[in-house]
Amino acid sequence: MDTNQTEKGKYNKNKNEDLFAKLEKLAQEEKIQERKDQAIAKREEGNEWFKDQKYGMAIQCYTEAMELNPNDVVNVSNRSNAFFAGRFYEESIRDAKICIKMDPTFAKGYYRLAVALNDIQKTNEALVELEKGLQNVKKGKKGKKALVNLKNKFIESSSSNTNGSTVQQQIEQQRDDKEEDN
Repeated sequence: MDTNQTEKGKYNKNKNEDLFAKLEKLAQEEKIQERKDQAIAKREEGNEWFKDQKYGMAIQCYTEAMELNPNDVVNVSNRSNAFFAGRFYEESIRDAKICIKMDPTFAKGYYRLAVALNDIQKTNEALVELEKGLQNVKKGKKGKKALVNLKNKFIESSSSNTNGSTVQQQIEQQRDDKEEDN
């Protein structure tokens, strides 16, 4: 065998290895996309159950969606909302915190957390979380206005029950702490 044929053989072997590597990568990407598509279908099924006020079924669908695509914050957010609607406040809070950990700029995570905290009579803590959300959610980003409105609603309702100073003091303390960190 001459050296020219040996080099051709090596070239063909390398070319085949490159081709198989590309095909393997393509197959992996297709599998990932298939799981994402299945997760979206499960989420949409969960949304239908939620609309019918079948919160247990909705939670189950959102959980399956999370298993299929654990990186999609919307699935976690929807499950948090379904837990809240079913009056499973601690679970709703847990999922809302997961949302915030997954994406600190995701306004709905803060919104869901604050609403659940407020419903278990932790309005001051809810306001602190809303303040964190307002600091982390970028100006003009979807949901920021909803956080502002919810914060104002909680402050108004808290002020009618008390003088509101503890709420305002807590918010100011958090701002002071943040300034010290910077």
